[in-house]
Amino acid sequence: MTVSDTAWRYLTTFSDFPSAQAFADAFLADGIGVRLISEAPLLGQASPARVFVEAAQYHRAQWIMSQSAMSDEELTLLSGHVPAAD
Repeated sequence: MTVSDTAWRYLTTFSDFPSAQAFADAFLADGIGVRLISEAPLLGQASPARVFVEAAQYHRAQWIMSQSAMSDEELTLLSGHVPAAD
């Protein structure tokens, strides 16, 4: 998948797809278009996920993200991902 430079702007990269999806859901709830791009060859494989937002909503997305400093535990909870037991 390619993301047009004029329609979408890169916002950030998360270390895993579930964390990126949690933020994407929050952006969508606020009316911000979002796309996630992961280089993982298989679904569920650990791989960084890049977050792109609509160019017109970029500054709003940055502001929302700065106001939403979530801990790793909160991201895990929102993503529905259950961490492995130690």
